[in-house]
Amino acid sequence: MAVIDTIAAHVESLYPEEGCGLVFEGPQGLRALPMKNVYDKYHARLPEQFPRTNRTAYRMDELQLERAIEEAAGRGEKLVCIFHSHCDVGAYFSKEDSDMAAPDGLEMRPA
Repeated sequence: MAVIDTIAAHVESLYPEEGCGLVFEGPQGLRALPMKNVYDKYHARLPEQFPRTNRTAYRMDELQLERAIEEAAGRGEKLVCIFHSHCDVGAYFSKEDSDMAAPDGLEMRPA
């Protein structure tokens, strides 16, 4: 299955909640890895700090994220993209997306 097909199937299966995941590049080309959106867990525990829900936000489990990156590195792959869906709104790189990807102008996961 092509990377874009994997991503589309994942985010469509979670609608109306946001889907998220990773794209790796390696010897076999590109590979998409869908991830679980755990934002609702944070919202349930700390609603003032995490005021939204899976419907309008995403957050990946940090341990699952780090394991996925380590396993990919072991296969000669590197992380090249983090994706997520925008439900019922246009496809655009929002200010929040930019702030999350590069807080204070510093990339969270530089190459």
